[in-house]
Amino acid sequence: MDKFEIKTGYFANLDKYLEEGLTPISIARFTPQGISCVKVSNLAPSEKLLNSFKGRTGAGSHPLDDEYEKEYISQIKPQIRFALEKIKHYKNPILLCYEANKDECHRTLLANYINENFPEYEVNEYEFEKTEEKDISL
Repeated sequence: MDKFEIKTGYFANLDKYLEEGLTPISIARFTPQGISCVKVSNLAPSEKLLNSFKGRTGAGSHPLDDEYEKEYISQIKPQIRFALEKIKHYKNPILLCYEANKDECHRTLLANYINENFPEYEVNEYEFEKTEEKDISL
């Protein structure tokens, strides 16, 4: 059985994702103004969760520590299957949020959870193909 592929990324690259033929799906609490896309906001961290972990970047602390992950997963667990069924209706979906660094973002926790618990799906961060730089010096 083929896995249904889902990509992840962030809003700043939206134009590039569209050029690549991806379907943007917001998993943020709020989608940037002027952006038209599918919204699956129940996969976003709650306001309470976001506020309780903002600024936790002091020595030895990471915003996505075990406690954050546990809270986030317990929040999305009841609706994840329904959300995946909704996402599956779109061709080449890419789940978007605001954080540029995937290692400091809930989209990575979501991707890991889906990959570990839903074998029919495969979720990975979208990687742009690197193009060789040409020397055009005169």
